[in-house]
Amino acid sequence: GMQEVVKKTCNPAHTWNFESGRWWLTAKVFLQPILHSNWFLPRIRFDPAVFVRSDFLKYLMNSLPPDVLCPNHELQKLKCESVDGKSKRVEVTFTNGKIYRGSVVIGCDGSKSRVRSAVCGEDEDDDPFYVDINVWWSVTPISSIPESDRMSMTKDQFKWEPGPNRLYFEGGAIMHLIAKDQLILVVDYRAPSLKRHHKNWEGNATCTDLLDFMKVWGIPQKFWPVARHALRISHFAIPKGITSPSAQKNNSGSGHCWYTNRIVMIGDAVHPT
Repeated sequence: GMQEVVKKTCNPAHTWNFESGRWWLTAKVFLQPILHSNWFLPRIRFDPAVFVRSDFLKYLMNSLPPDVLCPNHELQKLKCESVDGKSKRVEVTFTNGKIYRGSVVIGCDGSKSRVRSAVCGEDEDDDPFYVDINVWWSVTPISSIPESDRMSMTKDQFKWEPGPNRLYFEGGAIMHLIAKDQLILVVDYRAPSLKRHHKNWEGNATCTDLLDFMKVWGIPQKFWPVARHALRISHFAIPKGITSPSAQKNNSGSGHCWYTNRIVMIGDAVHPT
């Protein structure tokens, strides 16, 4: 069950470290005392942990009872059936030929979401809009980093602690986390947004791309080996919402596109962080 999934994929995270880039302004927050003594969250008694989401979901999926998840179902078509001019139910057709009917469809938003296309349309004007914050995301197996590079990573007694460690630089910040043998880097920085039609969030960049960025933006060299030996790297913009001509047409003049008839989207650009 869940305990086995956590054991296989998660590292306990005891602290959250902040570094301003100036020696006199740093902070270390101990997570458990704050979470366990919060008067506003009296029922929270969990242990913070770090994990790679894809690994966690894979183990979690395998631990579920049969028939809870239905794999091999790729959405082909959504159709709202109307009675007396009012939408009463939804028909969902999948590429494997199976058809399901229900009163409401709740679909996940995302860069490859077919539900988004069904609700908002296929035009470029129907894509999300972004703010001027871009993100690099990478996963690097620690075992793949040579010993010589590991020595440079611990220069000046720097500790690669499992919990979130956020270091600020001019124009952005870099955060690292450790989940078992995998080192996660997340770099966010302020710059003109990437292209709106960017759709591939799984691994659309290379080690050289991230390494060049680090050199240009003055990111400390202790992070360079992590980029050099990364297994997966993505580069994307942060969506802040969806407005579209289709939304205005479907939702009685509202410019926000998150539902139409009996189809509702959740996540990603619909509910941005």
